[in-house]
Amino acid sequence: MINKKLIIPSVITLLALPVAVLAAINFNPPSGNAVVQPAVVVVAILNFIWPIIVGITVIMFLVAGIMFMSAQGEPGKLQAARSMVIYGIVGIIVTLLAFSIIGIVQLGTGIF
Repeated sequence: MINKKLIIPSVITLLALPVAVLAAINFNPPSGNAVVQPAVVVVAILNFIWPIIVGITVIMFLVAGIMFMSAQGEPGKLQAARSMVIYGIVGIIVTLLAFSIIGIVQLGTGIF
C-alpha cells in the first residue's frame, strides 16, 4: 500500500528537519552565552512540521473521498477508504496531542 519510491525521500526529509531547525537558532546571542532551550527547539520543529501535516491530512481526506466515490460498493475498496479516513483522524489527533504536550510542559516548568 505504501509506495516504496517515497520511503527514502521521506526518511531523508525527516533526518534533515533537525538541521533546518538548528540552522535557524542563534547560537551566539549578544551576551556570548550559547543557550538553547529544548522547549524552544521542539516548538520550532513542530511549527515547521505543522503545515506539512495539515497538507498531508487534507490530501489524505481528498483521496479517501475519491476512493469512496470510485468504490462502487466493492467491500475491499470501501474498507481501504475507511482505513484512510481513520488514519487521517489518528494523524490529526496525534498532531494536536504533540502541540498540547508542549503547552503542558511549558506550564509545568513555568516557561512562557
